[in-house]
Amino acid sequence: MTDSTLFFVHHQVRDKDAWAKLFETIIEENQGSYEEAAAKPIWKGNKCLLSFSSVDGSRTFCIWQCEPGTSLSDFQAFIDDFNDCTAKNTPAKIVSMRGGENLNFETLIHDLQKLGKDGHVHPYAGEGDLWFTRVNIQDKAKWDQLFTEKFTAMKGKSSATGISEALRLPHGVKNVLAIDLGDGEGKLTLAEVPKDFTEEDFQRMVDNFTGEASKNDPIGKVNPVNALNSRLLHPDLYAQDAIAFAETI
Repeated sequence: MTDSTLFFVHHQVRDKDAWAKLFETIIEENQGSYEEAAAKPIWKGNKCLLSFSSVDGSRTFCIWQCEPGTSLSDFQAFIDDFNDCTAKNTPAKIVSMRGGENLNFETLIHDLQKLGKDGHVHPYAGEGDLWFTRVNIQDKAKWDQLFTEKFTAMKGKSSATGISEALRLPHGVKNVLAIDLGDGEGKLTLAEVPKDFTEEDFQRMVDNFTGEASKNDPIGKVNPVNALNSRLLHPDLYAQDAIAFAETI
């Protein structure tokens, strides 16, 4: 992914029926071999690496890999055309990402095909459910201090469980993916949580973690049925990236 530009997109769905039909069209367009699917004009040379939605279907989040030097305005034009305005699309450049090194377009195509054939994708490989939160930084100085403190606490750890303990996360909660966004757009985090976790539990955890440094968007649970490429995410992969990053601080 080093020789490319990565974008994160928040899709706020305007018409759920139209959004569902759009996915049906994308599935129909991408049958056959990976090579045939990847060459379809619909992609315009761009590669979607991850797509997941909230269980209520109101929000979808995606990661895209584009040609080096692709501008935000060019990507905005592409994604608006791709989604045919069935959603409000808010993209941001990805500055860094931890836990997503294994994401690739080929397995996403395979998941897309499985979704059309079986009505669901390959499941997430972890033990719990996936939940997400979008963090909007309100006080950069406080955020930088918080960020440094959290990663400093990770030094010397060797596992996802060790990281969770260092970060004082509730038992059973493990980070899976963290995306740092450019232009002050904040951060998106995916976490694995126990099956019995409630929305209130997760919101409380996020608010306690970030304190006054950020204002957090409504949190949400990932719909496992149509989470394309979530099988390539795992707390152990995040831990490898996070531990390596912590040692640089």
